[in-house]
Amino acid sequence: MRELLLALGAFLFSGAAVCAADDVPGTLSTPATNLLAVVAEGYASISNLSCAVRRQVAGSDEELVSRIVFARGGRLNSETFAPESRQAVVDGTFAWTKGEKDRKPRRTPFDDQSPAQKASVLCVPASPEEALRTLDPATAVDRPDPAAPNARQIVFRLLGAKPDASGRALVSLDGAGRVRAVELFADAEFRWRLATYTWDSPVEVLPGVWLFGRSTAETAVNGTPVSLTTRFDNLRANQDLDPDLFDADKVFGTSGSAKKDKR
Repeated sequence: MRELLLALGAFLFSGAAVCAADDVPGTLSTPATNLLAVVAEGYASISNLSCAVRRQVAGSDEELVSRIVFARGGRLNSETFAPESRQAVVDGTFAWTKGEKDRKPRRTPFDDQSPAQKASVLCVPASPEEALRTLDPATAVDRPDPAAPNARQIVFRLLGAKPDASGRALVSLDGAGRVRAVELFADAEFRWRLATYTWDSPVEVLPGVWLFGRSTAETAVNGTPVSLTTRFDNLRANQDLDPDLFDADKVFGTSGSAKKDKR
C-alpha cells in the first residue's frame, strides 16, 4: 500500500475563508469554448502558493504528508515527511530529488521529465488546472440538462485525440462557475467511466480566485478501484518567498548538489 500511495501521490493533486456557492457571483454565461481560458486567467494571478498536503488511499492507514511551495517559472520546493522523507527542488531548469536513503540528490533536466511531472510543477496546487490542461477547448459543447447537483456541464475531447476518438471528458461547474469535477469516459455516451476527479471545500485565496481544500481522484489500478483523497491546508498565495527555497545548493548543501552533468 505504501508504494501505491507514493505512486499516486507523485501522479496527482486552510487559513482562508470557505464560502458556499451562492455567496459569490457566477460565471456560468461564459461560452463553453472560452471556459478554460477564463479559468486559466484566474489562476494566472497566483504568482506563488504554499500549503500543507495530506494524501491517503481509501482503506489505507498511511498518509503521504508533504509541504509544498509553488512559484511561477517552473519552481517548486516539496518536502515529504511521511511515510518516507523525500525532498524535491525544481528551479525551472533542473529538478533535484533526494530520498531518505540517498546520499546525494539526483538531478534531472526539467525538459526530460514526463508530462505528468512537468504539469505538477507548472500547475497551481489545490486547483483543477492540471486536469483542465488535458482538454481541447475548441471542442467544448454544453451538455443539455446537466445532472444534479451541477449547475452546468461541458463536454470536451482530450487534447491531441484523433477526430474519430470516442473518449470524452465531462467538466461540471457549481452555481458560482467553479470547476468541481472532471470525469473521463471511454465513450461519447458517458457509459464507461475511466476516472473521476472532484474538488470541494472551496477557499478564496485572492479576491475572486478559488482553490480547494480537498480533491479526490477515483480510478482503477489493474482492475481494482482506487480512491485517493488529497487535503490542502494553510493555503497562502502571493507571499514574499525566500529565493533560497529553489536553490538546490542552499537546500541540499553545496557538496550535495555538486554532482553536475555537462548539459
